[in-house]
Amino acid sequence: MKTFGVLAIGVLAAASVATGQTVREDAPGARPYFASIARYAAVDLEELQENILANLGSENDGVVESALAHAAHLRLARPDIEMSEIREAVIALASEGPTATIRYRAHLVSQVCCEPARFDDALMGTYASGEEFFASLGSRLQAML
Repeated sequence: MKTFGVLAIGVLAAASVATGQTVREDAPGARPYFASIARYAAVDLEELQENILANLGSENDGVVESALAHAAHLRLARPDIEMSEIREAVIALASEGPTATIRYRAHLVSQVCCEPARFDDALMGTYASGEEFFASLGSRLQAML
């Protein structure tokens, strides 16, 4: 019974993180959702891409949505790097994702992966959550129509 209780608490804690609970940008101690662009110079990009790819295949919808946001941000921050495996996974999620939200967000990210220059100004924003970032991408895509 103790094991079940500990497992239940762990699942609830993970679920609260995965549901996208965010800190208001104007709240004391608030931090942006993404690392700064400069941080990508100090990170192992191959490992980062492997992690994003693994998270895109997660059974947890919140993990997949977060991985989609980070894949798009990485593509915008570093359009020079090869991301074909991630792009293929994103395109697959856009048509076969488990939820409408994942399919829609994967479609947005697929557009970023294919034409990052069209979304350059998305890097200018500071986002407190993935939801804000996806709303920004959606608005930009809508304006392009």
